[in-house]
Amino acid sequence: MMPRPRPSRARLLLLVCTGLLAAPVAAQLQPPAPVGPPPAPPAGDAPSRGALFIAPSGEPFRSAGDAPYPVAAWFARADSNQDGRLTRAEFLADADRYFAKLDSNGNGQIDAAEVDAYEAGVLAPLSQRGGARGGSAGGGDTGGQPKEGRKPPTAGAGPLGRSARPGAEMPRGAGLYSLINSPHPVKAADRDMNSKVAKDEWARTLSDRFTMLDTAQLGYLTLDTLPKTPVQLFTMGNDKPPTSRSRR
Repeated sequence: MMPRPRPSRARLLLLVCTGLLAAPVAAQLQPPAPVGPPPAPPAGDAPSRGALFIAPSGEPFRSAGDAPYPVAAWFARADSNQDGRLTRAEFLADADRYFAKLDSNGNGQIDAAEVDAYEAGVLAPLSQRGGARGGSAGGGDTGGQPKEGRKPPTAGAGPLGRSARPGAEMPRGAGLYSLINSPHPVKAADRDMNSKVAKDEWARTLSDRFTMLDTAQLGYLTLDTLPKTPVQLFTMGNDKPPTSRSRR
C-alpha cells in the first residue's frame, strides 16, 4: 500500500483560515442568551399610577385601587391621639417629622441641594401626570382651595371661605394634589429667599398653612371638613380637568 500524501503547507493554511472565518458566522447563528427583566427602580422613585395626595408639608401619599383617597392616610397619621381632630400642635409635629426626612445631612435646615432633590423626586414626576405645568388667570373653581401667600379667607364665602369666581388662579404643580395651592410647597417655606429653609421658617410657614385650613378658627381640623384637592374634585366628576385653559 502506497503511503497517503501529506497535505501541502498551503492547503493546511487555507483550511485554518476557512475555519477562522466560519467561527464568527456560527456564533451569529446561535440563539441569543436569555435576557432577564431590567432592574427595578429604587423604591419610591417610580411614578405611581394610583391616587396622589401631597400633604401641606409637601410629603406625597399614594393609594391604589379602591383604597380611600390618601388624604385619609395623612390625616390618620398626623392625628397622633386618633381623636378625629388634628390640632395645630399635631399638624406641626407631623410637618417637623417630614422636615427631618428632607434634611438628609442633618444640619438643621433644608439646603438648596435637598430642595432640588425633593423637587426632582416628587414634583418632576408630576409632569407625567400632567400636573407639573399650568398657568394662572385661567378661570374656573378650585373647590375653595386657598392660595398660599394670601390672607386666610373669611368664613361663609364658600368652600374654605372663598367663593368661586371667574379668573381665579388655577392650581399648579403640587397644588393640584394638595389642600393648598402651593406649586412648590418646600421651596415656598424659604421666606428670606436665601436658597435654604431654616427650622423657624418651616414652622412659621406650616403654622400659616394650618391657619389657612382652619377657616372656622376652631383650633383643629377634621377630615370631613377639609377641602377636596383639584384632582380629587375632577375624579369625583364635580369639576373639569384642572388645567390653565379650563373654563366654567
